[in-house]
Amino acid sequence: MAGLGGRPGGALSMRRAWRTAAGLGVGEIVLIAAGITVVAVAFQPLQLAMVRLLQSGWPDALGAGLCHARQRRRKARLERRTVLPPATGDAGKVTAAAVQRAGAASARSRPRYPLPDHLVRPTALGNVLTATFDTVGRDHG
Repeated sequence: MAGLGGRPGGALSMRRAWRTAAGLGVGEIVLIAAGITVVAVAFQPLQLAMVRLLQSGWPDALGAGLCHARQRRRKARLERRTVLPPATGDAGKVTAAAVQRAGAASARSRPRYPLPDHLVRPTALGNVLTATFDTVGRDHG
């Protein structure tokens, strides 16, 4: 298999992986479990920091300002699609297709971006989480 980048062992095989796992002794299994536990315990305190970083916790000097502007442009583009066009035709009615398109754009925009512009975050994850937090309880007053 040419072009695999020198990966040892050739193609991946679940059968071979299962045979290897089945051939492990009790001591090896305990050692693997202990290693996984130590790594999980060591990195657990970093989970909140990592989520905050992914949702927009870095300074403007590292590009958050540019990302923020990009997310605002994307939100504005989606919001323009939610606006109904001016009424056309003899009866001055908006077509059903235009209402459907605007509704579909609104359905895409609401879970992706918070309603107030000042809450827009530099990352998609940050915007989804902020939109969720922003809409909690909104329907109930």
